[in-house]
Amino acid sequence: MVDIAAAIATAKQTINSGSSSSVTGAQTVDENFDTFLSLLTTQLQNQDPTKPLDTNEMTQQLIQYSEVEQLLQSNKKLEALLSLSAANASLSVIGYMGKEINSAGNTTMLANGSANWGLNIPAGSENVTYVIKDANGDEVFSSEGALTAGDGSFSWDGTTSTGSTAASGNYTLTVTARDAAENPIPVNVSVRGIVDGVDMSGDIPILLVNGTRFSVDDISEIRTSS
Repeated sequence: MVDIAAAIATAKQTINSGSSSSVTGAQTVDENFDTFLSLLTTQLQNQDPTKPLDTNEMTQQLIQYSEVEQLLQSNKKLEALLSLSAANASLSVIGYMGKEINSAGNTTMLANGSANWGLNIPAGSENVTYVIKDANGDEVFSSEGALTAGDGSFSWDGTTSTGSTAASGNYTLTVTARDAAENPIPVNVSVRGIVDGVDMSGDIPILLVNGTRFSVDDISEIRTSS
């Protein structure tokens, strides 16, 4: 008789590992179950009346096959739910297209002569210093000024401190605020921009803002683009 225990163990391992689809597990169980029934029918037809087959053993094997089949059905339903959830997530992020977002981080892309950040200036700030560095960590721009406390923004047109035009690419903004006694005050910096694309090739949809990639989980604010 086919090794029932081994077949069931293989099917359960396939289901629990998640490395293969439930279709593979179903094929394994079906193939072994068909062989099991074929051999069982042949043995019943040719059994020795004085030494009948152990019905308890047959019953236990049938019960184990039933349990595996239930696991496969549950796994199929779970896969369907996961696929539906992924599809809904992909569709929902399309609604971000054309919207202005604020996302955690202080690095964004300078593209078409524009790079934008969101700021939150604490109350009591007297002087604010802005420093922009390129991808190599070299300072390309700095300025000082006063800004009203609260939420605001900082835009850079790519003009460096020497008057040249910076190349397109990623740039990082650092903002330092100080009070009247020249004590430092933390400033929250975020990336601000219009969502112009969505990458759905991975497990998690990624929003694109001027070529910069953002996870939906990192978004702190969404606004209608003016």
